[in-house]
Amino acid sequence: MQKNLWKLINGQPVNVATQKTGTLRNGYTVSGYYALSDDILRAEGWKPLTVEQMPEIEGVQYEAYYEETETEIRRKWRIAITAEV
Repeated sequence: MQKNLWKLINGQPVNVATQKTGTLRNGYTVSGYYALSDDILRAEGWKPLTVEQMPEIEGVQYEAYYEETETEIRRKWRIAITAEV
């Protein structure tokens, strides 16, 4: 089961499920990092990802970008290309 806990790495979201091993803030390396409790993972900086629905405007293409707040990571949309009418 994939957890909805993520980190932004180089501006891209990474799911904790991909982290087979990891190093905790206290310096300990953990095997099965992805299986740690949500409380521990949140304390390590992993946050839920909230996805905003992409707008649907004819002739407009959007690209996703991510914003990180204190409590979550949000996928948002900005205009990438606007077709001339």
